[in-house]
Amino acid sequence: MERPAESAAPGLQEGDEEALLAGGDRPSSAGVLVESAAPSERTSSSASAVFNLGNTIVGAGIMSLPHAMAVLGLAFGTSLLMLIYWLAYYTLKKLIKFSEKLGATSYPQLVQGQLGLWGNVYLQLSIILNNAGIMTVYLIILGDITVGSAPLYGGLLSSWFGLDAGSTWYLTRPFVVAVVTMAVLLPVSLLRRLDMLGGVSAVSLGLAALFASISILLGAYAAAKRGLDGIDWWPDWSRPTSVLATLPILTTSYVCHFNLHPLMKDLKDYTTKRMLTVVEVALGICTATYALAGIGCYLLFQGQPSDDVLKDFTQALLAPLLGITLASIVDGLVRLAYLLVLMGTFPMLCFGLREVFIEQCFRGPIGKAAWSGLTLGIISIVYLVSVLVPSVWTALSITGATAALSLAYIIPAMLILKVDDSRRDRVLAVIIVVLGAVTAVVAVADTLMHH
Repeated sequence: MERPAESAAPGLQEGDEEALLAGGDRPSSAGVLVESAAPSERTSSSASAVFNLGNTIVGAGIMSLPHAMAVLGLAFGTSLLMLIYWLAYYTLKKLIKFSEKLGATSYPQLVQGQLGLWGNVYLQLSIILNNAGIMTVYLIILGDITVGSAPLYGGLLSSWFGLDAGSTWYLTRPFVVAVVTMAVLLPVSLLRRLDMLGGVSAVSLGLAALFASISILLGAYAAAKRGLDGIDWWPDWSRPTSVLATLPILTTSYVCHFNLHPLMKDLKDYTTKRMLTVVEVALGICTATYALAGIGCYLLFQGQPSDDVLKDFTQALLAPLLGITLASIVDGLVRLAYLLVLMGTFPMLCFGLREVFIEQCFRGPIGKAAWSGLTLGIISIVYLVSVLVPSVWTALSITGATAALSLAYIIPAMLILKVDDSRRDRVLAVIIVVLGAVTAVVAVADTLMHH
């Protein structure tokens, strides 16, 4: 991460600022952000940027959305998903335009320049907690996919290889997850440039879309066969705290702000319009994927999906609806597809988390040995936490209620109050901050009391 800029972007001419905040395109010669990399060093196409940003967004949240739908109700949950989609686009758009206006080349640089040292500390702690929390969830899901949970142990080791998972130490979750993490996730996470992950991100996003397509097809079939009697359309309003406690699951699902600036600096022929198009397309793909997966799995499992819906994709649970043979195929296909999604998204989170530690501990570029040691240390700690916190819902609730709300909504809203003169935007920023704070307190309290 770059150090805070001392002044506004050079080359910003009178009138550019007004056009920028009004949504106009920015001259390619203006601003530190645009000039921070030579054209030959900008290697990312718009498509690659869409894939990388979308891959940063889609992840563990997709597996908890069906459970969130069960709490919120199908109609209300879908409406809230659309609202969070709009808020994510709104805050990303503001970060892009503020960065260009003020010449900031990184999120921490922008925050420190406007909110001071403590604002930057707040941001970086939020990135650490968010990324580490989601990486922890990924390893929990990795255990669900490969081994499963007692007493069924319906993971791939049992369904594909006929092994008696959980029966001996080398078939337990901690050991299997450790092996896959060190053999697969660590090497991919050691890559030093985001643009090297463009192809991986495209495959990962495509597999997430495949999972969503399978989910909605199975959900529609289940609804046609069983009816909709077990489906709730609205939440239980007698427990309003449960609604607020579920909101962080939705907010976590759209957090990608920590990787926005690296993608901006690497985009070929950068303009404001081009970057906003990347954001719009990535968010649109992810929202469609989320909606299809959340609604489909909710219908498929008749309002009772687990906090990690992968636990439900077992032959035993699917066979009454699909038959043994088809249930086995669907079970394996869904698990394998999401395992590959996880492997593609994990390094994106590790990249943002590692950058924070490099900024704070090394104050500049580091060598290969330090890079490898830091990466290994981060992943090792995340692994240990995943062993101690076996619940996806608990990890996502705490992370979403604190870090995700902060870096994706509260901090951008604070920047709006500092930088933006629009009364409408300032009022909306106040609403976001207040709602975010209330949601965080209620969600953390509810999670700690009920999990």
